[in-house]
Amino acid sequence: MIRRFIILMTISAVLWPLSLQAAEKRGAQLVVFDKAGGSMEGELIAVKDEALLLKSREGRDVTLDINEVKAVRLEKKSKLLWGAGLGSALGGMTGAILFNDIWYEEHGDLSQGQATLRSGLLFGSVGLFLGGMYGMYAGQDKYYPVAQYQPPELKVFLTKLRKQARVRDFQ
Repeated sequence: MIRRFIILMTISAVLWPLSLQAAEKRGAQLVVFDKAGGSMEGELIAVKDEALLLKSREGRDVTLDINEVKAVRLEKKSKLLWGAGLGSALGGMTGAILFNDIWYEEHGDLSQGQATLRSGLLFGSVGLFLGGMYGMYAGQDKYYPVAQYQPPELKVFLTKLRKQARVRDFQ
């Protein structure tokens, strides 16, 4: 039994770093609006000094001059379920640990376990709501009016955007 465990742990230790390398880093999903009124959706591959390199949804590589860009929308993944789950867990644990004695004393007809369950459910549902609201806020898309930026602001924006590109140190 111990021998099987050691063999399993050895194989896991060898294969685990390989699985980490297999995950390819993805760039941020952007919608770029140009001054002519058009738009381009795609994955941010790299940020050059004066251009953005995108991979369009059709698979084409597109270079967009930053002086022709009106605005950029950074599409973020929804964090609603993550926030709701975390809020529910934290609220439920807080209610079950801190408020079960208060519930038990106020309602003498309940057992300690029932009081713990009720306080955990009550505070868990409040945490579910508040965590879901936070998750909705945290997962909102960000809009950047690039055409309004002065050169120093534009440089800061491109530096921030470069951190979310697939290739970060592209020059």
